[in-house]
Amino acid sequence: MLLSQALDAVHKFSPQAFAALSDLLSPELIDQCLVDTCVVTFRN
Repeated sequence: MLLSQALDAVHKFSPQAFAALSDLLSPELIDQCLVDTCVVTFRN
């Protein structure tokens, strides 16, 4: 899934519809973003 596709999907849901953006993004995309940027952010 491309980031633009994921962001388009987010606009279709209310905040209550999912717990986190990671619910919509594929693990592969998240891993690729980490490889490309060397940045990891953890939030509680």
